[in-house]
Parts: sequence; structure tokens; C-alpha cells
Amino acid sequence: MTDDPLLKSIAGLSVIAPDADWAQRVRARCHSRIVGNHTVRPLTIADLAAAVLLCVYLSVVLKAAASLGGL
Repeated sequence: MTDDPLLKSIAGLSVIAPDADWAQRVRARCHSRIVGNHTVRPLTIADLAAAVLLCVYLSVVLKAAASLGGL
């Protein structure tokens, strides 16, 4: 090895290991937030209207693509 002072200072650094307890607490907190916010709201008329419009638009686009493709 060389007598490089930078390499000597790097070799003297301590190794930092993650704290397992902290990681477990964070994981548990995130899991509880995900599970706690999992509510299903009922569909509204606006949702259904948007779905119908999307289906109509998609069918028009597919029909135009088929006619351009010669089908």
C-alpha cells in the first residue's frame, strides 16, 4: 500500500450501520398509514359519466384506427 494520507484517513473512518429498531418503527408507521387510509368511496354519477365518455371516445379512436388500417 502507498503512504497516501487520504487513504489512511478513509481507513480510519468508522462503519455506520442502520438502526434496526428505527427501521422497524418506520416500517410499522408506514404500514399503519397505508392500512388506515384504505377506504373505498362509492361511485358517483360523475364517475359513471366519465367512464361512459371514455368508452365512447375509445371506441371512436379504435374505429378510426381500424379504418386507417384497412379493416
